Amino acid sequence: MGQMRSSRWIARIAAGAFAVSAATVLAGCGGFSDPETTVTVEVTGVSGALSRDRISERLADLVDASPKRVATTYTNTRMTVRLSPVTDVQAFADKIDCDTVTEVAGRTIRLTASP
Repeated sequence: MGQMRSSRWIARIAAGAFAVSAATVLAGCGGFSDPETTVTVEVTGVSGALSRDRISERLADLVDASPKRVATTYTNTRMTVRLSPVTDVQAFADKIDCDTVTEVAGRTIRLTASP
């Protein structure tokens, strides 16, 4: 039963239906233990792997300090990036210059990827 379930997930990942970056797996080890310093960035209009990498790297560069925690998940043209530590969400959003910020709500930032 477990083998069949694993095979279906592998097939879905290979088909591009769902993917998780290596950073997600690694970040899961340390976790995002403090919700007061974790920000979620939801991105639409992502055009492919190079765009995902560019966005993830740029957002990680904006995190307040080290050690940084970054987890990225994506499906089709959408991606979600969780980052920590970020103490001031609005200041973090104001530093995003590579894409268009469409909304800041609580500890969630929504943006549209630049082409």
